[in-house]
Amino acid sequence: MKWLFLLRGFFPSWRFFDEIGPQLSLLVRYRSVGSDWSQWTGALPPIARQFKSSPLNPQAGLVHACQNSLDHFFLDLNDGHAASEDLLSYKIIKRIAFVRSCEISGHEDLAGFQFKIVQESGPEPEQEILASPEYRT
Repeated sequence: MKWLFLLRGFFPSWRFFDEIGPQLSLLVRYRSVGSDWSQWTGALPPIARQFKSSPLNPQAGLVHACQNSLDHFFLDLNDGHAASEDLLSYKIIKRIAFVRSCEISGHEDLAGFQFKIVQESGPEPEQEILASPEYRT
């Protein structure tokens, strides 16, 4: 029955059965050469569900993998690990934030980027979990 586990990659993750509660979001901002910082922007946009893309959806798979990395990093923080660049899950989130900053900025001359993780729970204001330092590129 282990072969059945390998087939899960062919089916979308609809996340219907997640626990109801606060959701983590990754926000990024960037600065181009000679300009000010941009506004905070969501780095992991929601994926539009379409029937034609249900069997294989690489974009949804990528966003799902990034969200899982964010959840893993949050679990590391809850386990008492300090948010440092030595932590592998921190390095992954930092790389995701850098790539998304490049994509959102339109590959301008990126001078720096920053990310923060917030917890959203419905109508309540978002709670900041972590804000990274400003990174220069």
